[in-house]
Amino acid sequence: MPTAQFGEVQALVSLFLQATIFFTVVTNVAVNVVTNEGDQARRNRIVYELEHAATLVTLVVLVIMLIFVRPLQQFLQFEEVGPFLMLAAALMVGAPLASRNAYLRGRLAFGTLSLANAAGSLAKIVFSAAFVIVGWRTTGALGGVVAAQLVALVYTANRARRLGLASPPGLKLWRWPDVAIIRPQLRYSALVLVVSLVITTLFSFDVIVVKHYFSAEVAGLYAGVATVARIVFFVTASVAAVLLATVKLESPAPANRRLLVRSIWLHTAAGGAVLLTFTLAPQLVVRLLIGAKYLAYAHLLPMLALALFGLAFVNLLFNYDLALRRASAAAVAIGGAVLMGAIISLHHNSIEAVVESLLWGAVGILILRGLDSVRRRY
Repeated sequence: MPTAQFGEVQALVSLFLQATIFFTVVTNVAVNVVTNEGDQARRNRIVYELEHAATLVTLVVLVIMLIFVRPLQQFLQFEEVGPFLMLAAALMVGAPLASRNAYLRGRLAFGTLSLANAAGSLAKIVFSAAFVIVGWRTTGALGGVVAAQLVALVYTANRARRLGLASPPGLKLWRWPDVAIIRPQLRYSALVLVVSLVITTLFSFDVIVVKHYFSAEVAGLYAGVATVARIVFFVTASVAAVLLATVKLESPAPANRRLLVRSIWLHTAAGGAVLLTFTLAPQLVVRLLIGAKYLAYAHLLPMLALALFGLAFVNLLFNYDLALRRASAAAVAIGGAVLMGAIISLHHNSIEAVVESLLWGAVGILILRGLDSVRRRY
């Protein structure tokens, strides 16, 4: 794809992550429920009610997006509205996929989930590349995401059903969610929403900032390098996901802390290896993974990868807090978001400045999280 169109795709991916934050809430709450709820029938009912609530919220987001599609197109300097409509289609597939992924995680079926993620990723590459080649440009790239989601949904739905996720008797599609059965989860859902919104925004909104303040060509070149740097975040995300599913409320505190320490070591080993590679050979990595035309900003890769390594560590700690339902995580997340926003609002006059702001923001959030840990101890 031309760099300008690639920048559009990455901006849409960032928007997708923000718009689907409620799926992250549903996923994390459902994982916690499946991990700690022993009654299978009640567990299934809660998962389906959470999915239903997520679907309704998605419909609201979809309507808002369609109403403001033109202003959004102008704000992000897009040439057409087609990609936003395809983004809306991706949202509709997201709710059932999120709940089934959560069920598999809660049942510790990580092998099955890994196969589903691998199949989905491969489908994204195949379908998106095919649609772009035939001339559908940015719309085609997002269309590949929708097709891949459908592939992943078919597989995960089948596997989750085999592991016991069955639709409760008499459940109707067109109805309001049963608030009574999910009410005990609402406070926890609010906590997950705040923390997940902050994490998702922090590791993705730099692309939107660059897309808004800089030219389409510059935004596209930056998006290419940012896509490579995000490997550091995603290669460690599985460690945080496993931690959330294995830490239990009824387990002794020392046992949970041992899980955290092991996760920190795994996170450091996996993310550190990628970070070291990106630092030692940024030009080679960018050339191999994204193409020679993005080498103009290859020098940003080490610092950007370091910032994302820090944010990935924040994500790991927040997942530990969410597993233990610590309300203070919300205050830390909000404080971190305000800090990051303030830094970038004051320091974004160049691409290098945006990356520096992202790094200092990550350091600031880690300091806030450390202070919160000291507060709990004393």
